[in-house]
Amino acid sequence: PALYNCPHRCKFCWRDFRYLPPKEVQDPDPVDLVIEESIAEHNKLLAGFKGNPKVSWEKYIESKEPLHFAVSLVGDACLYPHLPELLAGLRKRKMSSFVVTTGVIPEMLKKMLKSKKTIPTQLYITIAAPTKEVYAKTCAPLVENEYGWESFLESLRLMRKFPRSVARLTMTKGLNMLL
Repeated sequence: PALYNCPHRCKFCWRDFRYLPPKEVQDPDPVDLVIEESIAEHNKLLAGFKGNPKVSWEKYIESKEPLHFAVSLVGDACLYPHLPELLAGLRKRKMSSFVVTTGVIPEMLKKMLKSKKTIPTQLYITIAAPTKEVYAKTCAPLVENEYGWESFLESLRLMRKFPRSVARLTMTKGLNMLL
């Protein structure tokens, strides 16, 4: 839901930032549209299995109603201003939710903690550096004082308030591995 919006320019990132400049989130898509279109695109991906004789028809039909929703991959999910409402919408549909973040927007984590309806099933915070210096070199935050080390540390402190959370390590030899 926050396509191209990432406060970092991590040295290990798979995206080519020459073609993906950061964009300000203007007029973000409404929650119901994000959920409905995500499910629609999911079902488009499954369409090729429909005619495959090796695929169980029951499993195919079952797969058209996803049970899990990952909010991740391109950009930082916590930049989507309606993230708590998205999580509440998923919970209402009895879907589990997995939020992956760089951990530099603790304000959004605080918003998610305000209600049981807006807490994801599981929160993942990517840890890409063991120290402030390695963080600056590895993650290259666009605005250090806004999306920097201190914000990241605050998110790690908030992490323990979530019922299920994971510290996800991203380690690159010669970059952020100190061994």
